[in-house]
Amino acid sequence: MPQPSTTSSMGSDPVGSRSSDVGLPPAALARHADGERRRTLARALHAPARPRTRRITERLDEMRAEIARYRECAIAVHAKLLELESAGNSEVALLRRTLIDSSVKLEQVVRVLTDTPYPGRR
Repeated sequence: MPQPSTTSSMGSDPVGSRSSDVGLPPAALARHADGERRRTLARALHAPARPRTRRITERLDEMRAEIARYRECAIAVHAKLLELESAGNSEVALLRRTLIDSSVKLEQVVRVLTDTPYPGRR
């Protein structure tokens, strides 16, 4: 029994290898390409979150919570240092200033990374 042919009548091209776009006018080709771009974009936008993305999001949430705890502790330490400075301990002023400077720098970096606004600023 003879095998069915897998080539077109035009020569060596396998059947079905020719694009369905062949012979379409330029406007139809442009609409087809535009539709394909839209479908690709829709698939990308509606794809489920990847595990790595979820881990990063969870880690950023942890960093936001951690910077809030750090801020509370830094405020408490600052208050204690201010109390000691008011009591006449002049050496504490430099320590308090160093705490403030390092806390501000650290908090700025973490807030930029986590895209978190400063408390009280909206």
